[in-house]
Amino acid sequence: MIRYLYSIVLLGLFLGAQAFAHDLRVAQLGIEELDTHEYVLRYEVPMGEQNIYGLPQLPEHCEWHALPDVIEGSLQLRFTAKGRPLAAGDVILLPWERNGVQVSIVWKNGTNVRQFFPPSKGGIRVELDQLQAGSGSFLRTAKRYIGLGVHHILIGTDHIFFVFGLLLLVSSPRKLLWTVTSFTLAHSITLGLSIFEILRFPSSVVETLIALSIVLLAKEILMAQRGEHGLAWKYPWAIAFIFGLVHGLGFAGALREIGLPNESIPQVLLFFNIGVELGQFAFVLVCWAIIFVIQRLGINWSKAWYRIPPYVLGSTATVWLFTRLPSLFE
Repeated sequence: MIRYLYSIVLLGLFLGAQAFAHDLRVAQLGIEELDTHEYVLRYEVPMGEQNIYGLPQLPEHCEWHALPDVIEGSLQLRFTAKGRPLAAGDVILLPWERNGVQVSIVWKNGTNVRQFFPPSKGGIRVELDQLQAGSGSFLRTAKRYIGLGVHHILIGTDHIFFVFGLLLLVSSPRKLLWTVTSFTLAHSITLGLSIFEILRFPSSVVETLIALSIVLLAKEILMAQRGEHGLAWKYPWAIAFIFGLVHGLGFAGALREIGLPNESIPQVLLFFNIGVELGQFAFVLVCWAIIFVIQRLGINWSKAWYRIPPYVLGSTATVWLFTRLPSLFE
């Protein structure tokens, strides 16, 4: 059944190989209240990406009062709030082409609040009522980080490659369910351990091992197609669990890169993980839907097509592997 999917996803695999794994493209923005009506705004603009960082749009009662300064690689802007300070209801609009922004604000009274803001129509809306002390509501946090988790798994090419490899290896829906569940359980464990600093590995090691896991999985798929039943074919749930531990460290690295609100780490961890699982199972369901349509159409292809997807998986992951190996020695 799974074999009918091969040709349909082939183009997608080639295109997906061009994506950067774990690249959430999330910006970092810092705001500091210097005086009752004086503020400074800081963010980094990577070289060559100045065109996607437009000037932030301030609330109507605010205005810039100094030219931008570049301090230690960061762009620093000062602005004044006329008549009254920034308050709930004010919005700073960021016309940036990013998948979100992690905002950290330091108020004059010493309160430090951090929140993630997803993209919306017209830019990223930084709503000041969500940057007050204790403003991180349960529902808002859930919406932000479930969405971020779904987005991460769908653009994380190496994770999607691994899940697709499990689809190619395991033909039984029931067996596949147990295998994916094992993968989910494993990366949930290491995601939590890593976020709470109980387990920590350099990102270079994690990224290299993730690429290696896909290479080995592609090898097992090709062996199974030749009738050679290796460990992954016999015990796919066990292999998925072992490699899932490594992928969980990758998820943790991505989540750590965008920053975590200090006051709600457990909730963020829970919701991000739920989002990852929703994205993962959504991908599996889409694959099954395509299989169902192909079966109804009665389409069949030569067996030569069956080996193309695992070769694409293995070849792409091999390129990743050799690209990431030098980072181990830096």
